[in-house]
Amino acid sequence: MFLSVPKGHLRCLCQPGPFLEGHPGLAHGGAIATLIDTSLGTLALAVAGRVVTANLSIDYVAPVPLLSVLLLEAFLQRRQGRKLFLGCDLWDAEGTTLHAKAT
Repeated sequence: MFLSVPKGHLRCLCQPGPFLEGHPGLAHGGAIATLIDTSLGTLALAVAGRVVTANLSIDYVAPVPLLSVLLLEAFLQRRQGRKLFLGCDLWDAEGTTLHAKAT
């Protein structure tokens, strides 16, 4: 995991293994949601200190094959008072296939 607090940006490489299987050969959507939620929480904590999630919305764009290497990018979109608005994109390692988007 690579974190830049001044830029409000986090990058993470991950590889879902067989214990995260949903449909045969694919990562479970709940495991993908957990990965996204944890990464956004880590970024929010680093940027603002104590935080809680008010809303998490995930669009699943393409299935994630087990054992594929993924690049997760989380970013600060804006601050509004105490609120942080974050985004997250989950790509294949080459950056050609978008698997999920979250806010």
